[in-house]
Amino acid sequence: MHPEILEGPQKSVLAQLGRALPATDFYLAGGTALALHLGHRRSVDLDFFSSGPFENERLLLLLRHIGEFQIRRDDPGTVTGQLEGVQVSFIQYAYPMLDPPTKPDFGPLVAGVRDIAGMKLSAIMSRGSRRDFVDLYAVCQDGYGLDEVYGWFREKYRGIAYEPYHVAKSLVYFVEAEEERMPVMLWPCGWDEVKAFFIRESQRVFDG
Repeated sequence: MHPEILEGPQKSVLAQLGRALPATDFYLAGGTALALHLGHRRSVDLDFFSSGPFENERLLLLLRHIGEFQIRRDDPGTVTGQLEGVQVSFIQYAYPMLDPPTKPDFGPLVAGVRDIAGMKLSAIMSRGSRRDFVDLYAVCQDGYGLDEVYGWFREKYRGIAYEPYHVAKSLVYFVEAEEERMPVMLWPCGWDEVKAFFIRESQRVFDG
């Protein structure tokens, strides 16, 4: 893994969560988890997911034991806020894991690339942020084909109704992403090449 993608405050918070979360089934996913696997960019948010329900009050006590926690959202199945100045989220996410999370020596459980990539494709279908496109592009540059990623998505969200046409259209819909900045990259990567890749590969996978 690539812990060098983390800034100082993140490293500290992640290390403390690594000691505190084993009593739960939370695992790190999202952009930071993928960056830990690939080393392709900086990422600041720590997004944790749990396959089952959790007690918000118990989680809040745990977080406040670690340090100052400023709540942004406290709803059933969702807690978000800032822990020692680092943006964190804890979300109940009932979809099955494709691979067991791994436990690095510097922090809590981390979801595997296949699970994160499937979640990224699902996110692109919902909102299409530039970071999600960049992250999915990085997965494909790491040796996986878009057709493989689509297969992981189908496996992770089996039983969920969706149209392949909607998946294909989402992969080339960049309107919102055009208004956003590029994340801080550690790999050479430009937005135009990301868009060109998805235009080309979505045609190959869905129209071929």
